[in-house]
Amino acid sequence: MPNTSKKKSDRNNLRRRLVLERLESRALMAVDGFIEIRHNWLNPSDVNMDGFSSPIDALAVIDELNRSDRGIGSSISMMADTNNDGFVSPIDALVVIDALNEGFMTYMPSSSPRGGSGEGTQGEVIAVDDGELVYVASDAAQKPEIEIDVLMNDIGEGLRIVELGLPGTGTVAVRASSSNPDKMVVVYTPNESSANYDRFLYMIESSDGRRSSAFASIKYEAAVDESVRYALRMPETIEGSAGQELSFRGADFAPLIQFDYSGFDGAKAGVYLSWEFTEGFSVGQRFVGELSSRSTTESGTLYPGANGVWIFGDVSDVNLILANLFFRPADGYSSKTGIRLNGYGFLYSSIGVNYGAVFAETLVRVTKPTNPVDPVAVDDVFTSVSRTDSVSLDIFANDDLKAFATDPSAVSVEITPWAHSDATVEWDPVTRKIVYTPGFLGAYNVRQGDQFAYTLRTPDGQASLATVTIIHSDAV
Repeated sequence: MPNTSKKKSDRNNLRRRLVLERLESRALMAVDGFIEIRHNWLNPSDVNMDGFSSPIDALAVIDELNRSDRGIGSSISMMADTNNDGFVSPIDALVVIDALNEGFMTYMPSSSPRGGSGEGTQGEVIAVDDGELVYVASDAAQKPEIEIDVLMNDIGEGLRIVELGLPGTGTVAVRASSSNPDKMVVVYTPNESSANYDRFLYMIESSDGRRSSAFASIKYEAAVDESVRYALRMPETIEGSAGQELSFRGADFAPLIQFDYSGFDGAKAGVYLSWEFTEGFSVGQRFVGELSSRSTTESGTLYPGANGVWIFGDVSDVNLILANLFFRPADGYSSKTGIRLNGYGFLYSSIGVNYGAVFAETLVRVTKPTNPVDPVAVDDVFTSVSRTDSVSLDIFANDDLKAFATDPSAVSVEITPWAHSDATVEWDPVTRKIVYTPGFLGAYNVRQGDQFAYTLRTPDGQASLATVTIIHSDAV
């Protein structure tokens, strides 16, 4: 068997921070039906697509497994397939936990013995975690099976493999090495819908009967092909008018955002378009409006998220969706300085192995004529906000009420909370201030901040929207 893998391990680091310690000898079976691509290519452990990984993402996977109405329509914005095997299973929650503990798809440090037993004079018996990085040809029809010499970095005398836990999307077996028949290795065989990341538990036993266990992980990546060319093409600036739909096409009607590609057959693309935060503290979502497309195909799909959209499929289908992309500004939204639309493009092979990623961006300006009458809401940032107590926020302090400055009560205030927030945000008509009460996510330090939007509306219906960013008192 050709040597297509690299092992990373460190027997000197004996510290473990994993939450789920033991998989026993049972499979982590895929329990959901195939639900198309629901994998966050930018950050696989960010299940709810709120911009970062947190314990709430592991809970989101568990909630997905417990729901009786699982399917693409019921939770379209939840990217619960963290290991990209086409299914939602318990191993997806495990991937999130690994990401929180060690960083996504980094190889876990060597461990102290897990389940070691007995006292002896022959020294320690320690099974050390293994990681295999496997490079796959870009035009490969399937992922290769690999041999893992799990005993190579384990500590002890007369070691042998006595038990294997089953991986999430493949099978494992102990057999003689193809290059050295006197050495026993673990052979990992991916199944037809195997993930790009998988792992399993194994147990070793020393000659005097003491045991220890560790994890072996496998990660597949596409080998570099010098003939492959790909780029995400986006214009420097796009301008439009407030309250009017903006299409991403030029004066000649040519698409302004496209995924350019040449290379191996069967390639697929993923494009993530997200609004960039201007506050310097990325929590919540931008309340700028709807970003969507008028096209969907059998081999290409757009998934809306709280802060942008994901587009996946064959390259030609992704480009068709991008060609018919549009932006419908939220009622009252405008920005003279503009808001950055970041684009992350991903190329992956026909069997789902990620080849690489590219980045592009464009500045979207949506403006409306000013007048001396209609008020203008201005974004707010409140720092050192308590995690447990209700606070009053004076959002009017930096707003320009113009003709309504002498009678602010004539202006109504509409609040739009962040889709993933559990805080309570209320408008107090007496004090003319927002009353913000943190929820569980803030009180227990799950998130460092929060966001919501508010809209000032005049009696004749004119609107102006602004975003409020909350930064908690102990946020770094």
